[in-house]
Amino acid sequence: MWGVLAVLLYALTAIATGVQIWYLLMSSIWGAPTSPLQYIALIGSIVLLIAAVMSHWKHRASAVASAGGLVLLWLFYGPALYVLGYSLWHNPPLSFRFDNYMVVALAPIGLLIATTAHAGTQFRRGSTRL
Repeated sequence: MWGVLAVLLYALTAIATGVQIWYLLMSSIWGAPTSPLQYIALIGSIVLLIAAVMSHWKHRASAVASAGGLVLLWLFYGPALYVLGYSLWHNPPLSFRFDNYMVVALAPIGLLIATTAHAGTQFRRGSTRL
């Protein structure tokens, strides 16, 4: 059961973060600035997707690849969460409405937190099969 959960979490997180980062990178067509961290996070999404596919055959290599992919993703999402939290703390909006776009924007972050927690518990247990 844990192996199937890991594959689903890795694949969903890789797809959700990859689509979001790809969307951010494609907005540079209209003049939005890009950051090297966006490219690093896109590579992290690809590595995490490879780890999801690889987890059926090579469990230890999949664990190492998923840890590397998660680190690369957190290099982008960590500072982004800090900036978001800082701006919400110092300039709170008049109302906290959760529109449809807000759920889509926060889903990759929630999946990333869940995947990191799952991978952390598996490493803590010393299991080589994620």
